[in-house]
Order: sequence, then structure tokens, then C-alpha cells
Amino acid sequence: MKTCLKLCLLICLFTFDLYAEEKPPESVVPVEGITFAVNPGRIYLPAEEAAELLGWKLDLDESKKKISLNGTSFNYWSLRRLIGGPVLFNVANLKTAGAEATKDEESGWITLTTETKEVVLSPGRKKVFVDLEAQQMKAWEGERLVLDCHISSGRYGNTPSGTFRTGPYKSRYHYSSRYHNAPMPYSVQFRGNFFFHGFSHVPNYPASKGCIRMHLDKGNPARFFYEWVDRGVPVQIVKKTPKEEIEMVEAPATQPAG
Repeated sequence: MKTCLKLCLLICLFTFDLYAEEKPPESVVPVEGITFAVNPGRIYLPAEEAAELLGWKLDLDESKKKISLNGTSFNYWSLRRLIGGPVLFNVANLKTAGAEATKDEESGWITLTTETKEVVLSPGRKKVFVDLEAQQMKAWEGERLVLDCHISSGRYGNTPSGTFRTGPYKSRYHYSSRYHNAPMPYSVQFRGNFFFHGFSHVPNYPASKGCIRMHLDKGNPARFFYEWVDRGVPVQIVKKTPKEEIEMVEAPATQPAG
């Protein structure tokens, strides 16, 4: 009898261990990086975030424009950065610094591996929000705020409100066919003849014929937006953000550009 009990106990313990070993691993939650339409396939991370995730030392001297990661120096001026925000490293930079990178072609996810860390990167979903009353535009990639800038929209309420998508037309060098061939650099269409574009005069009030003007100075958000945004990105334009919705709109902004 005792022998049978011992045998049953051993079988139960063996079965428990077997199922414990076969338990599937927890789902991988990727880190959403930053992508640019002009550099398809590349994923970027803010320098400090990349260093922390990979367990590396970051040396950054803004005054001398010197930067190194994991003992590898980089040309400061060759690196992208968020406007008023951090320097960005792309996956190629991280490989140069010593990480191994493997890309899943189906999902676009990239796994970075070092001696002690493993990080999975994915591109985030982009979206754009414009508040006409505040004359402000914000752009997110996933839950990361990548652009927060002042704009000047159409006077007399000429800028349409609603939900749109960027494109299909985009042009780095565009000239208006309606207003005396006026230059409209970094043009991104969002509805018919309405565009986001750079302009030399972007006052703190609506001043355009209907387009959304963006600064060509102050870090050049017009260029940043043009290079970042893809065709087909959702754009929400509101005449005024209700107070009860402001917190909801601000909620995704976990890492502001500054």
C-alpha cells in the first residue's frame, strides 16, 4: 500500500513539473521606437533611454557636442534629435556600439541583444492632433509625444476641422497654384488644397488662407514633421478642445519632446 502511495505521489510530482516546464512564456511587450518616413525601416530611440535599456554607459557633453555610447564615439551632428529634446540613436548606431540586431520581417520588430540585455523594438502608430483655438499641434508615435509646436491656421475659420489622413501628396519643395506661386516648403496634404507646410511668418493667431503654417526656424518643426510623417496618418483637427477632453488628449504623452 505504501509503495502504491509513493508511486502515485511521484507520478503527480512528475506531471506537475512537466506542465510547469511546458508553461508558455509571457508575451513580449516591445518598446515603441520612433520612425521617420524619409528613413523607412529604421527605428530610433532617445539616447538616454537606449543606454538604460541596454545597460550601457552614455557620455554626452552638449556644450562640446560630443557623445559616446558603450565606449563608442559618434559624430554628434550626424545624429537625429527631437526638437528641443534628446539625441536619437537608430538600430545601426546601436549595432556599432556592440548590440546584435535581428529583425522579424513580418512584424517589423527588431530584437537587440547584448551580453546582459535583450530589448524588442517596434514602430508605433502615428497620429496628429491640431487645436485651432490654441494654435497648437501635437504628434504622437504610439504613446510617445514626438512633436509639440505652435502653428498658424486659416483666418476667418478657413481651416477645416474634422478627421483626415495625411497625403497622398507630399513635397519638400512645393509652390502654391492658387496664391501667386507662393513657396510652401515641406508640404503635407491633409485635405484637398489644405496642407501643413513651412512658412516664414507664423504669428500667434490664424493668418493663412486655410493651410496650417509651421515654423522654419525654432528647430524647424516643418521639416521635422515632413520627414517624420507617413502618408495615411490620422489627423484630428478641432476648433476647440473641451476642458473635459484635455486630460484624455494629453494622456498618451509619456515622453514629451520638450
